[in-house]
Formats: sequence, C-alpha cells, structure tokens
Amino acid sequence: MRMIQYDVKLNRDNGTGYYVSSCNNEEDVRLFSNKGQPIEMKILTHYGDLIPNINAFGESKEFRRKLEKEFQDHLEEIFLGKYLDWRLTSFEVCAESVILGYYKPDSGLNVSVILSAVNVLQAEFFVPGRSKNSIEKYTIRQGNSDYGNGMTHSYAEVVEQINGVRRDLRFTYNGNDKPSVDCYVTITEYVG
Repeated sequence: MRMIQYDVKLNRDNGTGYYVSSCNNEEDVRLFSNKGQPIEMKILTHYGDLIPNINAFGESKEFRRKLEKEFQDHLEEIFLGKYLDWRLTSFEVCAESVILGYYKPDSGLNVSVILSAVNVLQAEFFVPGRSKNSIEKYTIRQGNSDYGNGMTHSYAEVVEQINGVRRDLRFTYNGNDKPSVDCYVTITEYVG
C-alpha cells in the first residue's frame, strides 16, 4: 500500500473549494449542473442542534420563501429521498458546514440546504460513479468548538472511497482567521 500526504490550497471564489456532483461528465460538473442522478445521504449522528439554513433560487421572493418553508417542514423526508421529486445532486464541504444541492427535474427548481451542527455532524453520501454500477462513498464528520471571546475552531473530515482508492481530507478553520487568509485542505491518500 502506498500512502502520501499533501496540502492543497482551496479556491473559495466559487464556493467552498470542495464540490461533489453526481453528473457523468466534466462539463456538467464545471457548470454546476443539476443533471446528475440522485445521491443517497444518511445522517449518522448529530450532537446538539442540527441547524439548517435553506435557500431557494429563482422565481419571486415570495415563491422562494414558500419553497424554503416547504423544505423546513419536510426536511427529514427530503433527506431520506421520500418527499416529492426533490433529489440531492451535489454537496459541498468546508470546515464550517456541509452544503446540500437539491434539484426538482420537472420544474427546474434549485434549493440549497446548509447544514451546520452546533457540536458534531456525521453523514454518509453514496454517489453514482461514472462506470455502470459503481458507487463512490463519502463519509463526512463536521464539528466545532467555541473557545470564548469569539474564538471558534471548526473542522470537517471527509473520507473518500472511490475505485479502491481512499483519501482522508481535513478542512480546518479558526473563527479568528481573516476571510482573506488562504484556506488549505490536508489530504492523506492510500492506494493499493
């Protein structure tokens, strides 16, 4: 087995810098398309309150509010993939949160759900792979600690399992960091 560890600078101009999509081609992923197959998600644990921030896109402000309320009222069913035709097609990870991208194919509507556990959130994602019958698995553990005086430490750990390769990614953020400070992720890769 080969192991290598390295740091990668994240480009946060377009989001978190770490984005997973169920699209089958690079162009759809680059365009943040919602044409992908449904991603299965399981929330394994959360300690403390699970704080969702729900944002609908497009249409009028009143319509967006109605859509956001629908998500708040049926969040558990939507997470389980059992509510209407909403499907999870992407997710983003940063130290402070996990951002879920939902899409409704028949109407073209998009909704983002930002999850942030007060203490710890742990979830698994099963993403359809490019090759037939292959599944990529992502296990995410996100949490934070409040050190007082506005000092917080947030982290997210992602375990990717794709085609026999395992990568452990660790994102960290300290609440006193300036927004302009470069953000990095530490990656440990296991092959063999």
